[in-house]
Amino acid sequence: MLADLDELILTCSDPRSRAYIKESVQCYKAGAYRASVVACWIAVAFDLVDKIRELAATGDNLAQEQMARFEKTQNNNDIFGALSFEKELPDMALNKFEFISHLEHQDLVRLVEDRNRCAHPSKVSDAQVFEASAELARLHISNSVKSILSQPAAQGKSALERIMQDMDSRYFPSKYNDVLAFLSAGPLGRPKHSLYRNFIQIITKTILKHEATGQRRSRSILALLAMKKMHPALWAAEFPNILLKLIEHIVDEKDLVNTVIFLVYHHKLGIWECLSDFQRLRISTFVHNSPASLLEDFDNILELPPEHQLHKAAIGRIGKTTLEEIKSISWLFHIPTQFFERTLTLYGRSASFAEANETGRFIRNQVTEVSDPKPKLDALIKTAKSNEQIRLSNELPNIFKAFASLESVGRDFVKERIVEFGLEVEYL
Repeated sequence: MLADLDELILTCSDPRSRAYIKESVQCYKAGAYRASVVACWIAVAFDLVDKIRELAATGDNLAQEQMARFEKTQNNNDIFGALSFEKELPDMALNKFEFISHLEHQDLVRLVEDRNRCAHPSKVSDAQVFEASAELARLHISNSVKSILSQPAAQGKSALERIMQDMDSRYFPSKYNDVLAFLSAGPLGRPKHSLYRNFIQIITKTILKHEATGQRRSRSILALLAMKKMHPALWAAEFPNILLKLIEHIVDEKDLVNTVIFLVYHHKLGIWECLSDFQRLRISTFVHNSPASLLEDFDNILELPPEHQLHKAAIGRIGKTTLEEIKSISWLFHIPTQFFERTLTLYGRSASFAEANETGRFIRNQVTEVSDPKPKLDALIKTAKSNEQIRLSNELPNIFKAFASLESVGRDFVKERIVEFGLEVEYL
């Protein structure tokens, strides 16, 4: 479906760009297709010069150099210098400032060629003069607006550098909605594929690598979430391939820990689904044999569905966890059931009163942090009943007292369960 030219004009956020291309559209509507093509190139040329001027004002050295050259030709009324500058604009837009892609550069070169045919006496043959068609004029107007006139000044390396400087600055927001608004107002509001892809690659790599500071990583995560929200089509086209290539090259243990945390904490991004079967096996195997530093994040892994590969891998790793590893974990909220059950399993293997008392003291301190404590009490009683070293240890009564102090359990319930399971010693 052909785009309405008046609607295309409205996509030019800069009023100067709208004014430039409006003349070309008016010529097109009047049937003056030669004049439309010529006016289209004039609009593009002025717009590119304005974009270079904007970059120069931000301190871009290359842009300042080109603007100094442009102003010199103007001041000296250097016609040949001005023609040379104009001729170089397409290559500048591609190679020096990355305003356009290689395909868009080809369209721009065609516009220049057609502008020359339209602006100078040109013959197709001895009997036929070159005539611009309506389709040709409309095509150039559409391509020029979409690839240049509607785009912000920086879309290449300069834009990316500016965005990364913003992310490291004190004024970069720390809340998702604010980050969304902040990035939408800049070059990423309407980005080229290359800018979007490069930015996604940089922030994803930052998230996965352990060298990044906590602030830089958290800002990168917020920016990544914003990128998916802002441009879902670009996200679907770019992110899976970027993620897969980055993860394929991660071998450092600390980076793998960051990768797992990212996969789990932000699983709603569909990150796991982006991975190949081999990479899923690789990551889940790492979780099954993970270092102790990852155990404190297992509470989030255990919230995944039981059939999830990472959930199964975490259960396998918990089954190999030592008491010292469990002691090293500082839980933010409740102790996951699987870890408390593992502690009771290790408690049940106590081979002496000293070992039972040592493990018992740790369990006593854990009691206030367990969720749904009544089933845990039953498991404790069964464990005590099966091991004389535990049953006769000095610390066991203190564990029962810890359960009795819980508002959801109470002293009477503890005594009732002790009798129910047939323990003969009065502990309370």
